[in-house]
Amino acid sequence: MISWESKRQPVTAISSTESEFYSVSQCAVECVYLSRLMERIGYAQKSPTLIAQDNMACIYLTQGARMYHKAKHIDTRVYKVRELSSGDNPEVKLWKIDGSDQPSDIFTKALPRVSFERHRSKIMGTTM
Repeated sequence: MISWESKRQPVTAISSTESEFYSVSQCAVECVYLSRLMERIGYAQKSPTLIAQDNMACIYLTQGARMYHKAKHIDTRVYKVRELSSGDNPEVKLWKIDGSDQPSDIFTKALPRVSFERHRSKIMGTTM
């Protein structure tokens, strides 16, 4: 199943970590929605949805690391991702991906031709 949307973030982030945190929170909510939709039509998911993230500070915030002094300005409604990725039965799981291997960069920045073609192939499913 594919869900795609492009829009501006509702707030102006003051750091890349904050921007990534807003994005990953929205992604997690959308993943859970799609997972629950698939479950209703008979295709239950047996494991958490994996979300690739190349920002370690964002991953630490999601896991509830003690970075509150650096993130106290972040709107509390985006912390939903913590709830969705914690507990005994998490619905999403973030994992670290190298910045040069992040296919979503194709949608967010200008890339050299080689990187663009590699990410396009991954997204289109023509390479592993």
